[in-house]
Amino acid sequence: QANTAPNLAATNKLTVGAIGGAGFFKGVVADVRVFSLAVSLRQASAAFNGGRVLAWGMHEGQGESVYSADGEATGVAGALSGSTWSWSGTLLSFAKRGDGIQSAGSSVGVRGDAALSVCAWVFYTPKTWPTASAATGSNGVVEIAGFAPAVVSGGSGGSTAASMTTPNTGFVLSVVNGLPAVDFGGGVFVIADGAASVSPRRWSQVCAVKSPGAKSTTTKLYIDGSSVPTKLSDMSGVEGGLSSAVLDARPNIQSAPLRVATVTPKDSLTATMRPSFVGVVDTVSLYRLALDQAGVSAI
Repeated sequence: QANTAPNLAATNKLTVGAIGGAGFFKGVVADVRVFSLAVSLRQASAAFNGGRVLAWGMHEGQGESVYSADGEATGVAGALSGSTWSWSGTLLSFAKRGDGIQSAGSSVGVRGDAALSVCAWVFYTPKTWPTASAATGSNGVVEIAGFAPAVVSGGSGGSTAASMTTPNTGFVLSVVNGLPAVDFGGGVFVIADGAASVSPRRWSQVCAVKSPGAKSTTTKLYIDGSSVPTKLSDMSGVEGGLSSAVLDARPNIQSAPLRVATVTPKDSLTATMRPSFVGVVDTVSLYRLALDQAGVSAI
């Protein structure tokens, strides 16, 4: 009897503060939630931290791991990769493509046309941001943080090129020719429309926010807490361009770990096409909700 599975009657009502008139809780009860599953410590932490999944302050100052502000037990940790990253006091610097951070586990639970927000503080060390160049083969895209799009397999040699990605399968907060942007994969971008640039050699907070729905109306970009105008952009290089249906389609983000500094897989093509992030990334936050301007400013 003591170990028998409970059988909750369908007519039972949730009661807070008292059950059956047998006594009352004397005090304050707030933010009561009921889940239809057995939540883990990590899920509980995300639920009660405003939808926040992780918050890497990157202030460890040593070692090859970073930890969330939620703590080692409930927060999502990240592992450093590459060979040229370095700590300088409590600042973590990256020097070339391949350097980066990857969240522990295969996924942080962001997939499909999800509501999400990715924010980071960045200090880009070079004097200017890279620009697209036919001479060098660079597309001027510098990755900051996000979820890699699915890779297309193929080519004359049967190889897999990380530069070839499926449209609308990723979500990568980036800087493109100095402008904040979101790379959705396959050359589909939402980019700042106008002169709202991220200045090199100074600290800037950049955020990408997405609500479910067509990208043109549900993707927002912020610089230092201020919303900037955006536009859809086709950077696929496909003859005739991508159709408007593909450009503005709902994304289908693949279940993947969160990555920082080097987000898409590294290969010989992307080493040329995608310039390295050179500088410091700090205070990376991921939320499973679309933050408003007040929420962004509060980070």
